[in-house]
Amino acid sequence: MFIRFTDRTDGPPAGVIRAQRIRQYRHDEPVGELSSLPDAEWALLTACADAHWDDFPVEASIPQLIAEQVCINPDAAAVVFDGEELSYAQLWTRAGGVAAKLRLAGVRRGHPVGLCCESSIELVIGMLGILRSGGAYVPLDPSYSAERLNFMRQDIGLRVIVAQAGIELPGGPYRPAVVRTVIVDSDPAVLTDPETAGLFEDDPWAAGPDDLAYLSYPAGPGAAPTIMASHRNVLSLLDATRRYG
Repeated sequence: MFIRFTDRTDGPPAGVIRAQRIRQYRHDEPVGELSSLPDAEWALLTACADAHWDDFPVEASIPQLIAEQVCINPDAAAVVFDGEELSYAQLWTRAGGVAAKLRLAGVRRGHPVGLCCESSIELVIGMLGILRSGGAYVPLDPSYSAERLNFMRQDIGLRVIVAQAGIELPGGPYRPAVVRTVIVDSDPAVLTDPETAGLFEDDPWAAGPDDLAYLSYPAGPGAAPTIMASHRNVLSLLDATRRYG
């Protein structure tokens, strides 16, 4: 007898092995089966394989879906943190102020932008502001050492960083004239400035579903970015979480 490890099922996602079938040498009929997945996990995988994704917004970006919520229910709570709350309309306006300043700083579709904020509402505003500008955010945890933050900035070649008020970024090989810092709680009135009028109307630099939304580094020192997700990747994960989470 020998154990064949290449048997795959027809129903679940490709590459999922339900069991290793024990076969007699030179015979096709199995004489036994070794289960490699618990029944509950197998049921979940089968459900995922049979799911219908017709309503999945495959051609959307994250800002586009947020904009839809702003139109549908602008006063609904979008972000709640530590007793502070922002409606969809407020979040959209404040993120627009950040996005406008990023555009004026030269950020365009697919450009990486650092995001240095502690856990807060400002973190969400900064994240959405970067995405609205067409850029992809790069998390820069304020708790990281100066050495690590400088390595990430230099490795990616960051030229613009969105930071929370009161957070001081460490000095390093970048001079202030090279790296521009945008404060995340910018005055949304910037959207009424002549320079930014119509900035997001028929915008050729708006991100699409396959554009990069974010990239991040692993925990180890000196490692290259290993997580890169497009808008489509993020929305697919959120949709799967909504369905099966």
